[in-house]
Amino acid sequence: AAESLQGASRSDLDDGQRTKLDRLPSLRLEADSLQGQLDDEERHRLRVEAEQKARDAASHRRRIAEWSALSDGTTIQGFRAGADQDEYACPLCAGPLEAATACAPCRHVFCRACLEDALSSAADRSGGDPRSINCPLCRAALFDASNDRMLVEPAATVRKRMRKRKCRCKCGEEVALSSLRAHLRHCSEAAPGLFADDERKRFGHEFERPRLDPDKIAEMAGRKRRGGGGG
Repeated sequence: AAESLQGASRSDLDDGQRTKLDRLPSLRLEADSLQGQLDDEERHRLRVEAEQKARDAASHRRRIAEWSALSDGTTIQGFRAGADQDEYACPLCAGPLEAATACAPCRHVFCRACLEDALSSAADRSGGDPRSINCPLCRAALFDASNDRMLVEPAATVRKRMRKRKCRCKCGEEVALSSLRAHLRHCSEAAPGLFADDERKRFGHEFERPRLDPDKIAEMAGRKRRGGGGG
């Protein structure tokens, strides 16, 4: 190492050692410069991390305030968030129902996208077991293995009633309850922190079936999987 040569007399060093010794000041400068860059990068990382935490905390506080206002009727006249507050609030997300979808066996109603997400997650956790496809509230079975179909359907009566019920946003606009979520998604005066990133599907789309294992469907139905054997 060049530093080990510092105490030696130059006359006792060979050419290679003297070259190393001569380079020592520039190497120190390079090392100091590199350390300075690393320190700057670390300070920048910590600053960015602190700023992101502050933004997240502010966003969380804003969401809490917006949710409180939506729950107590301050934001919308004619709707209160929470299934215990309003019959047209989704039991899963607590916001206004959108594309209201009913579980056929029990008639519990959810936003279609909320129910799709809940059943998709249940299917993924179970490895595609159709027995996991149940109503999130009462656990009623929502998959008919014998006919290979989902037991869900548009909640037509709920949708009709929601189209007739009017609400007034704090921005002054009057909207049908059926369109309230879409309005909240874009209204900067209502609850942008709650619904700005909320992507929903249009009313006309079909229910998205979760990914299920065909073998487990056949097992549940009590029959062999079609095309599974030879002879």
